Amino acid sequence: MNLHRITSVLVTLVLTDWCSATVLAQELNPQQVKSLTVEQVQNLKPKGDGLSFDKLTELSPIVAEALAKQNVGLRFGALTSLPPEIAKALAAHKGPLTFTKLSELSVDTAQALGSFEGKNLTLGGISDLSPQAAKKLADFKGTLELPDLKVASAEASAALAECKGEVYLRGLTSLNSVPLASKLGLQSSVRLNNLLTLPDDVARALFSDSKSAKGIEYYLGLKEISLETAKAIAARGRVAGGHFHFYEVESIPDEVAEAFAFKGGAIRFHKVTKISDRVAKALISFSYVHMYALSDVSPKALEMISQTRSFQVHGLRRIDSVPFASTLLSNNNVFLSLNKVESFSDEAAEAMAKGGKGKSCPRMPALKELKSTALAELLASQKGALQFPKLEIVTDDVVKTLASHKGDLDLSGLTTLSAERAKMLANREDSTSLNGVTKLTDDAATELAKARGTVSLAKLAKVSDAGAAALRSNSKLMLSKTIK
Repeated sequence: MNLHRITSVLVTLVLTDWCSATVLAQELNPQQVKSLTVEQVQNLKPKGDGLSFDKLTELSPIVAEALAKQNVGLRFGALTSLPPEIAKALAAHKGPLTFTKLSELSVDTAQALGSFEGKNLTLGGISDLSPQAAKKLADFKGTLELPDLKVASAEASAALAECKGEVYLRGLTSLNSVPLASKLGLQSSVRLNNLLTLPDDVARALFSDSKSAKGIEYYLGLKEISLETAKAIAARGRVAGGHFHFYEVESIPDEVAEAFAFKGGAIRFHKVTKISDRVAKALISFSYVHMYALSDVSPKALEMISQTRSFQVHGLRRIDSVPFASTLLSNNNVFLSLNKVESFSDEAAEAMAKGGKGKSCPRMPALKELKSTALAELLASQKGALQFPKLEIVTDDVVKTLASHKGDLDLSGLTTLSAERAKMLANREDSTSLNGVTKLTDDAATELAKARGTVSLAKLAKVSDAGAAALRSNSKLMLSKTIK
């Protein structure tokens, strides 16, 4: 073999190896890697706005330096320790930096992170923060998140109060520092989702009405709202508004509701199931109210609520109030949720149909009973799919009306089907789901066999041989395995 031939072969082999390595590097899945080289980092092709390393358990300074040059967010889901030299290298990164499982934070590491050049720094996993480390972190100019810090000493809290950027402490269960509360109250967002208690003096600092930013969102895990806290909320709200989320409050005393009520702002309760008429009257002063679990409320309170365009009751299981039902689809319809409604009184159903004529109606997946043809007409007029997987009790007229819907229809709450109803549904051209029907008479099977659109009968178990043969003759019928 001559020299030219040997040279050509060597060049080909080198190029092949290089191309193979490049392809492998490009196909590297960051979420699966347990170690990284500089070459691999340089050939990473980020998808979206971040790189997530869920199994990477160690990192060298030189690789950290290479990662810092990436122009997307970096998330480390398996690193439990962060040596100062690694932190220093990553501090040059310009994008968001997230750690989810750090077990500790040394003072030197905190000092390195204090000079982080990105806008968002999340240090998850840290449950204890020394005052010295907190002081070094305070130099960071962006948004600092410590989601797993449950308790902060007075000294650490005082240090965090000096943070140059915003601080989010979603895991904090108690807050006893007035300076830290004052600092948080001046942010655009206060995230104390697990905060269980709030001393009165700290509440006054957190909801201070001096130098307050407008429209702050408060995410709070308080179990209850004291009278003094309620007064502080109102004082702040009257000056600068606000949006208050209460995730754990289960009851609202009359005097507390009357104390925190102010005109404007928004308030949300996720676990309150019952309110008095006095509480309802107080709450309607807010611009927006969302009660996600509220199911026990008097007709009088519902009538008061019906006179506003901003009060959403998401937890109702039965609607009896005619005034409330008549305005249900016109009051703040964008936020309306009827996910838990199971039934209506006849009068309320008629009122809702009349008041909501021509309007969109949110889905009602929990509906178990529907006897109003007028309300069925409103529902049938809606665009898109209609899904009633739990609808058990209906009249023939309601079935006929729903069958006229232009779009997919799910009536899987029905367990039996008469021949008359089968005929109504067989005339539909769009898909119909009857996945709750377990048995069919021969007459019903004969009618369904004429279906023009797809019909699903996933749980059908009892039908005669003749009925089964009729069903099998229509390829648009999706039958259960036992019938196929």
